[in-house]
Amino acid sequence: MEFTSVSFGSLANKYGGHASWAVWNSDALRDTDVISKNLHCLKTSVIMVGLNISANLPRHWSNFHGGRHDRKLMYAFNDSPYRGAYMTDIIKGEIEAKSGKLKRRIKRRDVDLQKHVSTFRCEMNDLGVNRQALFILFGGEVKAIVRRAAFGNLS
Repeated sequence: MEFTSVSFGSLANKYGGHASWAVWNSDALRDTDVISKNLHCLKTSVIMVGLNISANLPRHWSNFHGGRHDRKLMYAFNDSPYRGAYMTDIIKGEIEAKSGKLKRRIKRRDVDLQKHVSTFRCEMNDLGVNRQALFILFGGEVKAIVRRAAFGNLS
């Protein structure tokens, strides 16, 4: 999918509050303006999926840009064929810094996984993600949710 400033703006309005792109300014990790300046390298052929956000996000596309370990993602992906990949979480709106707590809530069924899976599917559809996309799943819980949701070729 080619992104224009219009399509990018539309996606920002819908998903910018909880997602991002694998493009970083190595001199300023929190700088998300670098994303809109690099529309040519954004891609939906690679999707990176985390569990959930750990804190409120201060601006659009700031997920995975400025957290304690996000520099590791930058070092791994910014200068690689995966640069520009879409990055999101499978569970949205559940802010929890300790994944163990969220996992316990999921196990107790305090979190409506079906709702989150449905939202994720809509997000992928809106982005035009096809079945040949490479999904990089961050963590065992994300992998378990994807398996239970029968996403097919995602691993």
